[in-house]
Amino acid sequence: VITLFPIAISPDPELLATIAPGLLWVAALLAALLSLDSLFRSDYDDGSLEQLLLAPQPLAALSLAKVAVHWLLTGLPLALMAPVLGIMLALPAGSYAVLAVSLALGTASLSLIGAIGAALTVGLARGGVLLSLLVLPLYIP
Repeated sequence: VITLFPIAISPDPELLATIAPGLLWVAALLAALLSLDSLFRSDYDDGSLEQLLLAPQPLAALSLAKVAVHWLLTGLPLALMAPVLGIMLALPAGSYAVLAVSLALGTASLSLIGAIGAALTVGLARGGVLLSLLVLPLYIP
């Protein structure tokens, strides 16, 4: 997604530096939204979600572990790639670390909020669109 913007908009470094943080946040939002529908879906389909409910461990701890894995697979790679993408988008040199830390913390909150929506729509056959409608208003502020 990020590599297409200089081609589509303009290769002007000043313009790219202005919109770069927003582009990275849109990429983080898309990465989170695309994978949220499958957060609890496979466990629901094969019946292991009911087994997790019967487990002696607290359900909150098990859910938090699933959310942590979701963040490790979607948010952390983007946060680690943020300095490289920042160089590509002509960000000032001092802003790479700030952008990476803010993306790491922000994508964790995207995963936590998205888990609520994924849990609400897990029983629906085609809940991906409804999941986006439920979660996007919570992501915007």
